[in-house]
Amino acid sequence: MCIAIPKKIIAIETVDDVRRATVTRHEQSESVSLSMTPDAQLGDMVLVFQGNALRLVSPAEAQQIEAALTCLGQALEGNMTDEELRAGFGDLMDNPAQLPPHLQAHVGKKVL
Repeated sequence: MCIAIPKKIIAIETVDDVRRATVTRHEQSESVSLSMTPDAQLGDMVLVFQGNALRLVSPAEAQQIEAALTCLGQALEGNMTDEELRAGFGDLMDNPAQLPPHLQAHVGKKVL
């Protein structure tokens, strides 16, 4: 499973016309490319995957992702209450996944 992690930009530098940022999460830092997030600024939150900042995220969305990651860790340890489960995954529990419209049109149709 691949997961993009929210991290905060604490420094930005440009070397040979390539923007890179130092990002941090839980006191661990790394350098990431900002090529997919050209509008990123110091202090912004970005989703990071394999050394790339994929997109900007709001502080609220970053907090929601962090809550889900914490919840996932607790679930894997096997010690969760229903309240803790809802705190981490309430958005998914309250809004079941739906197929995008172009796939919904094929539900119930015969396929080869």
